[in-house]
Formats: sequence, structure tokens, C-alpha cells
Amino acid sequence: MLKFEFFFLFLIQAIFSQSVSYDYLKNGADWANLCANGTEQSPIDINTDNVIKCDPNMMIQIQWSNQNLTSSTQNLGVTYESSANWSIVYASDYDGDVYGYDAYEFDFHAPSEHTVNGQYFDLEMQVFHSLKSEFQAENPVRNIAIVSLLFTVDDSQGDNLFFTQYDPTSTNQFTLNMSLLLGNQTQLPLQYYLYPGSFTTPPCLEVVNWYVLAIPLTLSSNQQNKFTSAWAQNSSFAGGNGNNRVIMPLNSRSVKVGGLALDACQEDFVSFFGFFVLFLFLIYVIFQVVP
Repeated sequence: MLKFEFFFLFLIQAIFSQSVSYDYLKNGADWANLCANGTEQSPIDINTDNVIKCDPNMMIQIQWSNQNLTSSTQNLGVTYESSANWSIVYASDYDGDVYGYDAYEFDFHAPSEHTVNGQYFDLEMQVFHSLKSEFQAENPVRNIAIVSLLFTVDDSQGDNLFFTQYDPTSTNQFTLNMSLLLGNQTQLPLQYYLYPGSFTTPPCLEVVNWYVLAIPLTLSSNQQNKFTSAWAQNSSFAGGNGNNRVIMPLNSRSVKVGGLALDACQEDFVSFFGFFVLFLFLIYVIFQVVP
């Protein structure tokens, strides 16, 4: 029964994404129902001072497809979207349980939806994955994994290889080999942020495990302009707003960071151990002083 409910919810989200009935005039601040009332909504601001580090149960493996996949870009009016099995992801969720997911589409937001320490990025690419069939019997609470890639404009680095092959404004079919185009840009060990959240578009279902890659990629200003000219620099699009939803409150959730170098985790352990020893010493002194 639970499996059917997940399928039904996923179908609802898919229908909404294909038949757009929302806008970005207020960047989603005026969206109703779960979008307004949910407690685990996305996107969020990631405060790196407050993330949980060095959880030994965290893991992620992104297998970009090495096949030449043919697709096309659908201009939904609010984003560019392209569908194919772009990648396979195996990753632990927030509780440390590992699941596998198949990609079914990617889309874009400019400026980014997620922020880090209050900073927006020029572009965010979101790769959507649904739970692989062999894991569905486990009935996880969240059956969608979204891998987020953040981009900043840096003309000194030249064009990003991916966008030399992918043109969001083209109406023609295209062929992409994701492994060749993104594999070298997302090599292991990946540093990433993990948190439980939602789709960032109505009906904003809270069924998503978010994996936001921590190291931004670069693209050229000419490549970026194809996105910003459609949204943030287009006065006919939501009054010139970008297609990014407003930052949502974290509420009782926490963000975990994975892929930290071993020495960073050892540093944290040494700091904690030092604090613990100092605490014990103070307790000892207090008991010696108090008669």
C-alpha cells in the first residue's frame, strides 16, 4: 500500500512539473498548501558553521552514464528540462540507510536555489533520481534523490565542457555522454551536503533526499547568459526575477557534510577530546575546592 502511495505522490509531482500552474512573481513565497505549510521544505541556506561533520555512515557514489543518450530540451516557461537516465546514484540517506536511484531528468535555476552561508551561485543544475525498483520493497520515507551542482561564472576558466554540448535554447535533439562531460568535474571523494527536504516546485512534496555538491563548478559568462537572459534578466519573466524559490526555514532539521578529508575529521576529534579533558579537569578542581 505504501509503495502505491509513493507512486501516486510521485505522479502528482510529475504532472505539476509538466503542466506549469505557478510563477515566480514572488519567487514562490505566495505558493499555497504544503508549499506554505510544510516543515521540511527546500531550498535552504547551508550554514557551514552548523553542519554535522564526519558521520562514518555517509557515502555517495554517482555513476554518470557512459552511453550516448539522446534527448531534447523542454522549455516549461519556468525552467529548461531534459529527460533521460543520466546517472545512477547510490547514497546513504540522513539516517545512514543506503539506497539506489535512477536519474530521470535534469533542470536549471538561475540564480541558484540553495545558498551557502547566505551566498547565491550563478546557476544550479538539479538532477532528479527516483528509487530503483530493487529498493522499493524497503519503503523509505523519501524515494527521490536530487543531486545539485552549483556553478559560478569564471571566464578565466573558459567554457564548461558540459555546456559546449548542451545548449538549453536549442530546439533540436542532442546527444550527451554524461561520464565524459561531468565525470572529471565530479571526481571522488565528493564533498557534499545532505539533508531531507522537498521538491522546490508545487506541490512541494517532502519526499526528497538532497545531495548538494559543495565545490562549485565554473562556466563562462556566455554560457551563463543563456539562462539569465531567459529569467533574471528578462523583464517579461516574473518582472525580472530569477526562477529560484525563496530560501525556506531549516526548522528542526540539520545538514550533514560528507566527503571531508580524514585530517579534517581527526582535527574535530582532537578538538573535542581536548575540550572533554578540560571539562574533566574543571570538575576535579571544583570538587577539590568545595569542602
